[in-house]
Amino acid sequence: MSVTEQDSLPADGERFLPDRMSGDIELEHRHRYLLAAELTVDREVLDIACGEGYGSAIMAARARRVTGVDIASAAVEQATGRYRRDNLHFARGSCAAIPLADRSVDVVVSFETIEHHTEHERMLREIRRVLRPAGLLVISSPDKAEYSDKPGYRNPFHVKELYKQEFHSLLAAHFRQVRLVGQRVMRSSIIAEEEESSPLWRRRETSETAGERPAPIYWIALAADETLPPLPNSLYESSAPTAAAPARQPNIAKLIGVVGGRESAVLRALLRSDWYREQNPDLLAAGVDPYEHWFSYGAGEGRLPSADPLSLLDRLMRERNDQQPR
Repeated sequence: MSVTEQDSLPADGERFLPDRMSGDIELEHRHRYLLAAELTVDREVLDIACGEGYGSAIMAARARRVTGVDIASAAVEQATGRYRRDNLHFARGSCAAIPLADRSVDVVVSFETIEHHTEHERMLREIRRVLRPAGLLVISSPDKAEYSDKPGYRNPFHVKELYKQEFHSLLAAHFRQVRLVGQRVMRSSIIAEEEESSPLWRRRETSETAGERPAPIYWIALAADETLPPLPNSLYESSAPTAAAPARQPNIAKLIGVVGGRESAVLRALLRSDWYREQNPDLLAAGVDPYEHWFSYGAGEGRLPSADPLSLLDRLMRERNDQQPR
């Protein structure tokens, strides 16, 4: 497989690409899979909506067998070429039609999947079908209240987000045991005695609190019919250096705007993606729509909608050609 084929997935914020993304999205995604790896030792595992395969590979280091399934053919091809182990396999399929036999796996892992579609009941029925009777589901979902409502943000790739209670109720309708743990990435500094056990004092620029925990943005659930395994609290620290903010390139940004135009669905999705939001935190803090801001100011400031502007220009040209009358 060539380098071009290996890097065929666009860095559009829809999925985490470990060799091209860092920051909050890296902390969120890797931490979940490292947690899952602790729960899948010597197990047969399905990673549904596996993306480009990095998480399946993490679990395969200790699992008996891992099958990664994704609806995107490009993701499956890239994963198959990049992550090679005897106990790791990838296949194309959807969470509503899993290409595995009944009762064929011990653990199903599904991270940041359920909010991308509306077939929640069908997905849970399929997961129950492929799970063995004593099997375990490890699944995550953004909390609609914290992820979307409070910041006034709309992720263009999310179709149906759930509130905490909706998420819990959905799982409880299919499994006897359900436990939720929360996840939230925060930029902070910790100063503490080595043996300190008192409540954590939190200091912000405008307020002080003691003992309060910030509300989770994501919920990670364990669900099974048997007793759930213990899940200790954990902290994940990335060993990779934080990626520098991309250099602003006004000429290329303006060209992207001319080629795509305001009606471009590709540009609209990119400018409202998690990746663009993380690269431009000032926009979120100001409470502005990044799509409207980009066409008014952002392009002139050189803010790039993608980490790969040349590939983006190619996508915009193809989008433009597809819209031409036949």
